Amino acid sequence: MNYAFPMEESDGKQQRALSADTGSILALERVDVRLEVEGQAVHISLEQDSESRFRCPKCDREYGYYDYAPGRTWRHLNICQFQTLVHARVPRVNCEEHGVVQVQVPWAEPHGRFTILMERFVIDVLLACQTA
Repeated sequence: MNYAFPMEESDGKQQRALSADTGSILALERVDVRLEVEGQAVHISLEQDSESRFRCPKCDREYGYYDYAPGRTWRHLNICQFQTLVHARVPRVNCEEHGVVQVQVPWAEPHGRFTILMERFVIDVLLACQTA
């Protein structure tokens, strides 16, 4: 059995932001959460606000939305023992100096497959398991 929990919208658009320890913020237009009971998974789908301005990750100049990179998935910390996956199509900008580049998301490192919180948890567990 699957359950979907779309977040409530106001004025046709959600005004949400996601931030992590990096301090960066990415405006979100839509957040959907789908609970997959049999598969014991929680799927969080994020859609960024294409009307926002985004920064080139290489030179930090601000640009308007160009297009979306292909969809990606990041492994996040479990929620109630259910595997949690974050899905998003990340916006790209057309930088004058660097061309078309994908913006930095605040929940993961570039090219990472795990959220920053998941990486931190794994590192903490590995450090706790070290032997002298």
